[in-house]
Amino acid sequence: MNEISYSDIVLTVETIVFSGTLIVMVWQIWLFRTQLREMAKERHLGAFIELFKILSSDQAREDRKYVYNKLPSQAGPLSKEDFSKAERVWASLDYVGLLIDYGIIPENLVMEMYHEMFIKCWMKLEPHIKYQQKIRGGRYQKYFQKLVERSEKYHKEYYPKEKIEIYPLSKIIHEEEE
Repeated sequence: MNEISYSDIVLTVETIVFSGTLIVMVWQIWLFRTQLREMAKERHLGAFIELFKILSSDQAREDRKYVYNKLPSQAGPLSKEDFSKAERVWASLDYVGLLIDYGIIPENLVMEMYHEMFIKCWMKLEPHIKYQQKIRGGRYQKYFQKLVERSEKYHKEYYPKEKIEIYPLSKIIHEEEE
């Protein structure tokens, strides 16, 4: 008959306690990871809501309409009004590109909502930004440029048959004749 020694009992208790501690630690790590993921989602959501407010403001929308419909197509010095409106648009989109580049806001969410707008703005602003890059240096508006590259890639992947165009206001809004 096997006798159970005091050292066998201690070893068994130590094994049970160690196993229990290990299980609790694994559970705590899993819980911590879950909490971190939720915090990241909340941070992303907060940043996206702020971005939405910026891009959907009346000022931002009016500036984009101006850029689409009234900004000269050729590069070169702009009037004070043209430059002011164009700069507000490209500066805000450079900011969006920076936020995506550093992972502060989720790229896929922003792309689904805004990729066409980014491309349309670039279609009108590219010659002016290239002109500014010659004056200010090649890094000027680099995040906006990267944002457009991401947008074009996204569009080709998810909406390959849809063409992106800037429609004149006359096609979109029926203005009453006076």
